[in-house]
Amino acid sequence: VGFAVLRQGFDRAQGRGLLEIVAADEEPMEDQVEEMLEFMEAFTRLAHARLGFSITYDLRQLRVPSMGMLMRVARWGAVEDRKETWQKYNRSCKVVIRSGFRFALAKRMLSAFFYACPPVVPTYLVTELHEAEENAVVFSP
Repeated sequence: VGFAVLRQGFDRAQGRGLLEIVAADEEPMEDQVEEMLEFMEAFTRLAHARLGFSITYDLRQLRVPSMGMLMRVARWGAVEDRKETWQKYNRSCKVVIRSGFRFALAKRMLSAFFYACPPVVPTYLVTELHEAEENAVVFSP
């Protein structure tokens, strides 16, 4: 979608669907954000997502997103039937961001985001893709 690579799959070991959003070093455009949200919506209707799923947002390359973009995603997630779907099937969420200033900024932005749209599962903010959850900043439902 321009600013990100969207992938979906199935983790046989865990028996659940996988949704990955890997950001590129590009400015997210409104139509691209809409395309990403449509992809995510379509994913939640797949049979393997209905077994439960995990989502990873790898934002290490993303330019700093606007608060407007984050709030657009929050509004999308707050729609009642969508919220119910995510509460029922989403098992884990991980946000990967670069360390340092960007990590501190992401922590503040996610705090604001989750104030508007509380997480449905514990959400882990980490600096490495395979970082242990005990080292993460955790946003709880």
